[in-house]
Amino acid sequence: MHASDLATVIYTSGTTGPPKGVMITQRNLAYTVAMMKRAGLDVDPDFIGSRIVSYLPMAHIAERLTTHYSGIAGRYEVTCLAEVGELAATLRAVRPNVMLGVPRVWEKLHAGLVAALSADPAKYEQFEKGMAAAMPIVLAKALGRATDAELATLAFLDEAGFAPLRAVLGLDALRIAVTSAGAHRAGARHVVPGTWCSAERAVRHVRDERSDDLGRRAPQAGHGRTRDPRLRGAPRP
Repeated sequence: MHASDLATVIYTSGTTGPPKGVMITQRNLAYTVAMMKRAGLDVDPDFIGSRIVSYLPMAHIAERLTTHYSGIAGRYEVTCLAEVGELAATLRAVRPNVMLGVPRVWEKLHAGLVAALSADPAKYEQFEKGMAAAMPIVLAKALGRATDAELATLAFLDEAGFAPLRAVLGLDALRIAVTSAGAHRAGARHVVPGTWCSAERAVRHVRDERSDDLGRRAPQAGHGRTRDPRLRGAPRP
């Protein structure tokens, strides 16, 4: 096996035309997994053997990269779903340590949580106040600017309000939540305060490494569209 050998074929989303097969080499995958590690999105000694749920279409490179290829590197315990409708129940059963979700998934989790809390106006008001207080601290923490007093406040808010809600969702063991591929509403971004991480961090590292001293293209780029007529325009699984 060589670095330039074909590893897999993925498909574009089809939003601007029929889905197209894209060839991904062994080098593509190895390089991107390495960049995810460097960005802090993947394997460190504490993440070895983490639990993760695989539920997005296998034609989506983010799903295969995060749960399968990175899962190999990190020896993840991967639970695969046949139907995305099983996700909520599976999260409560598996209690993942790492979770990938497109923006719509996080928004649905947030909407369901808000709907449940809204049944008790007093609890919902407390939740909203807690979120308003936590969001700027979470951002400051991510940027390395949070003070000791702010971190203490966040710890109190988490213990008193957010941790029980994560347990209801099955996200109480979650250490990192990953997303990409779209914009987020502010509330949905903080369903899991303190564990949020965007795949954009990995993208920034990839951009930094996009070319070497000779200006050659970094190997994370796709190898190209397949010319095989059986794969071009094939429907997404």
